[in-house]
Amino acid sequence: MPPGVKLVFVGEAVGDESARCGHYYSHASNSFWDDLHASGLTPELLGPEQDTELPRYGIGLTDVVKDLTNSQVNWRVYLDEAWAQRVDDLRKRILAVRPRFVCFNSYGIASRTVQRHPLFGRLMVSFAGADAWAVPDSSWLARSHRPKRLEILKRLADRLTPASASAPPCGG
Repeated sequence: MPPGVKLVFVGEAVGDESARCGHYYSHASNSFWDDLHASGLTPELLGPEQDTELPRYGIGLTDVVKDLTNSQVNWRVYLDEAWAQRVDDLRKRILAVRPRFVCFNSYGIASRTVQRHPLFGRLMVSFAGADAWAVPDSSWLARSHRPKRLEILKRLADRLTPASASAPPCGG
């Protein structure tokens, strides 16, 4: 992630299809890219092959587990010492870019990383100096939660682009 991003989305581990394609959120049933656009976080609809363009919109992507794919993650990853090291590595990556917001892309990853039993939306804690948020997963398994996900992402987009930034100048 390049310095200067304002928002970093954090997943658990790269999906198998994403690892195969070399781009984040590549599975055809994942709503991540549609959700970015529908919420106003990106002005145009991007696809997985355009993931390197996200910093242009102030957005970065990362995962807690960087050395395994989603299907390779098992209970050993969550052992206290191993998980604590992964979270510490994530914290260092976030501190290096200093975003205003960190958004955990699932309930599970938010609860294992920053806050037990989080509510979706803005969390009552920060992570690596950034406001922490959590949204329902963008995978097809959580599709029934998509309306809530979009509602939260729209609130986050509003915080990233305050109304005053888009208002015309006085007298104009």
